[in-house]
Formats: sequence, structure tokens, C-alpha cells
Amino acid sequence: MPRFIAERYGTVVSTSYKVMYSSLVQSPYLREVGESDVRKVLLGRQKYRHIVLARDPYERVRSFYRDKLVKDLNERERRPFQWCQRFILRQMGLWPFASYQRKLTALRSLTFDDFLAILPSVQNNGHLRPQVSLLRSGRHELPPPDMVHQIESDFSTIQEVAPFLTGLGRANATGGLAQNLVISGEALVQFNEIYYHDFNYFGYEFKN
Repeated sequence: MPRFIAERYGTVVSTSYKVMYSSLVQSPYLREVGESDVRKVLLGRQKYRHIVLARDPYERVRSFYRDKLVKDLNERERRPFQWCQRFILRQMGLWPFASYQRKLTALRSLTFDDFLAILPSVQNNGHLRPQVSLLRSGRHELPPPDMVHQIESDFSTIQEVAPFLTGLGRANATGGLAQNLVISGEALVQFNEIYYHDFNYFGYEFKN
């Protein structure tokens, strides 16, 4: 999961793919670091503030589908599949040996309902992994974050402690693509089970 350090502000920012990642990597104040570096910083003697950026689980998964399984596939020419797309193709039994066209056709044919049906088998992909995994680094528990911020809220509310986050756009937002992505019935029950701890820890509301 993506981790960033704002050394000037003594702050670590943890987030997930599809949660402002594209904007954060462009910030001049932030440096992306690995898990071992985060452990050293947060468990070290020098006190660093830890901010976790969270997103509504429903919208995060919808955004993934819109971006990786609709927008990217409709716009692509013959270029390598992204690693998250390869992960799904592997679960479909098509990676690595099926032809490029067969892989592309299979992904383009994957409806949102189809995608929700395979979600349990692909939830460990970095784009889809429950966000509570940000509270750990590998097998190591991290200290509780100093702040959790729901990105749907105005960043001005945390301007005092994280001024480097204000003004960042949502570069990975996928706009109005595939608006009618409904999660209901058994798919909703299964979804809520997968992301149960995200809803509880980050303060998002379950839908029934």
C-alpha cells in the first residue's frame, strides 16, 4: 500500500490506490517510501505524525472498476496490461498464456456484477485490499494513526496539521463513467463482509 513521508512536516501519509495516489505522487512535499522505511520512521525515536487517508469503500471499488475495467480498456491500444488487470486475468485463468485479444475481450466483457462475483478472489490486489491493512506494515502492527481523514471531506479541515495536502486535486477521479454501478442483494452482503473493518474503523456507513 502506498506510503509517503513529508519530512519537512514530520509526517507520514498512508493511503490506498484509488485514494488520491496520482495526486500524492506529484506533490513536491511528499516522497514515496517502502514499508520498511515506514516502520523505521513510525517506530523510531523521532516523533512523526501519521495521517491515514481513507475513502468510502463502495466508491473506491466503483472507481477501480470505472478506471481499470472501463476507461482504460476503452482507450487502450495494444500496450501491456496493468498489473491489477493481470491479477484479474490470472483469476479468470487467462494470464499469462491466452492471446492478447482474448484477454482484452474478457476484461471488456466483465460487467460490474461479474466483477463483484470475483471480488473475494481479487481483494488482495493493492487496489482492492481493505484499507485497514494501512494500520500494519507487513506483519508488524503500527502505532495507531494520529489522524484519519475521509477524502470526501474538505482538506481545509486538516490544513493546520497537513498544509501540504490542501490544494491537491483528485487526479485519479473517474468522473461520470459507468454511473449506474449498483451493489445489491448477495453481492452487497459479500461486499460488506469483505470491507467490514473498513466501514467500522474509518467511520463509513453500511448500506443494506
